[in-house]
Amino acid sequence: MLPRLAPAKLRMRDVTPLGMRLARIAAHAHRLRWPMAALLLAAGTVLLMQRGPLWSQELASLSPVPEQEQALDASLRADLGAPDVRYLVVLSGPDQESVLQGAERVARELDPLVAQGVIAGYESPARYLPSLATQHTRQASLPPRQELAQRLQAAVADQPVKPSLFAPFLDEAEQTRSAAPLRREDLRGTSMALAVDGLLTRRGERWSATLPLRAPATAAQGKPSLDAEPIRAAIARAGLHDTLFVDLKYESDHLYDSYMREALHLSLGGLAAIAVLLAIALRSPQRVLGTLLPLAAATLVVVAGLAASGRQLTILHLVGMLLLIAVGSNYRTAPSHRIPWYP
Repeated sequence: MLPRLAPAKLRMRDVTPLGMRLARIAAHAHRLRWPMAALLLAAGTVLLMQRGPLWSQELASLSPVPEQEQALDASLRADLGAPDVRYLVVLSGPDQESVLQGAERVARELDPLVAQGVIAGYESPARYLPSLATQHTRQASLPPRQELAQRLQAAVADQPVKPSLFAPFLDEAEQTRSAAPLRREDLRGTSMALAVDGLLTRRGERWSATLPLRAPATAAQGKPSLDAEPIRAAIARAGLHDTLFVDLKYESDHLYDSYMREALHLSLGGLAAIAVLLAIALRSPQRVLGTLLPLAAATLVVVAGLAASGRQLTILHLVGMLLLIAVGSNYRTAPSHRIPWYP
C-alpha cells in the first residue's frame, strides 16, 4: 500500500554510502575500549558520590514549566492574596445549612491562626452566604427603630450633626431587621454566586464546603511548608465530624512516589525476565553478557550524566531506559542478514 500512496514526484535518496561509512567507523570501535572503561568508571563515581535522592518524589517534576517560573507564579499568587489550592479544609454534612454552620465554626477557630501568622488567610462559603442561624442572630442583634434612634441621638448630642441626617440609616436598619434571610438563589447572577458555587457543592445526598488556606509568604517562597498541626488542632476544637485538613501536594506526591516505587520494582522484574529469555534464546552466558553489558553501560552513563547536571530522574526517564533496553537488546541479538541496507 505505501508505494501506491507515495507522491509521484517523491525522490528517494541513496543512503548506502553513509551506511557504509558508519559501518567502517563501527569496525574500529574496539579502539575505544579504554576510553569507554574510563567513562564508565567516572559514571560510577558520580553515582556513588550522589548525596541527594536520585529519583524525584514530587509530581511537579513532570511539569514542563521551569522551577523558577513556578516559584514566580507562587510569589505572584501570594502577593495578590489568592488562595493556595494546596491546603484545604473540607467538611461535609447532610444539608446546606449544617455545612454552612460547620464552616462558621471552623472559621472561628482559624481566625486566631491568622492573627498569629500561622496562616495568611482563608476563604469560606459562609463569608458570602452566612447560615440561616447566623443571619437570624445578626437580625436579632439590631435594636428596634425607636431604641436605635434614641441611642443615635445620645451619641450625636454633643456633635455638630443633626440627628435627622441619619433617617435613611434608621430606615435601612429597620428594613434589614425584618427582611427575609439571604438565600443561595438570591446570589444568582452575581460574582458572589461564583465564589459560593466553587466552595459549596452537593454530591448526591451530601453537601461539602471547601475552605482554601493561604500559606504565609515565607512558605510560598520555598521555605518550610504550612504547619499542619495547629490547623488539625483548630479543627479538633471545632468539634465537627467529617472534617479534614488536606495537603493536596503531599497526597499527590505520596501517590506518585508509591506508583514510582511500583514501576521500578516491575521494571527490575521485566529486566530479569529479559535476561532469562535471552539466556534461553542465545544458550550462551557469554553472549547474554555481551548483549546486556553494553545496554547497562549506556544506561549507567546516561543516568550519571543526568545526576551530574543536577537533574532528578522521573518516570519519563524510566520509560526511556526501558526503551533503551528493549530496542537495544533487539538490535544486539538480531542476525546481521536481517538488517540490510536499503538504497
